[in-house]
Amino acid sequence: MQSEEEREHAMKFIHFMLEAGAKPIIPTLPTCKNTFNRASEAVQFALDQEMTATDEINNSVTTAVTTNDHTSNQFLQWFVTEQVEEVDTMNTLLQTIKHANSNMLWVEDFVRRNPQHAIAAPA
Repeated sequence: MQSEEEREHAMKFIHFMLEAGAKPIIPTLPTCKNTFNRASEAVQFALDQEMTATDEINNSVTTAVTTNDHTSNQFLQWFVTEQVEEVDTMNTLLQTIKHANSNMLWVEDFVRRNPQHAIAAPA
């Protein structure tokens, strides 16, 4: 579900650029890390990615403001607000995992040893 939400965010940028008359250039993405030893490591990675996205959006807002690009500034404000939510969600999840500590390690170990019991995300 999170992946689909991130794709929707990317598409908002593409559509905005096309509507504004720009030609989006989409670079190839580097291989993403997708193997983690602990749930906390995966969530920390996601949090770090959200912090990077927040910095990039803030830099884009600064550029829009300094160049008097009011249209882009207005468009970016939705992402500014969204990033507050995204970072908060990852922070909360990370703190929950850290609080669960030994219980989480037991669950991770159980799922690793018994993948047939892992709960699949709803379709």
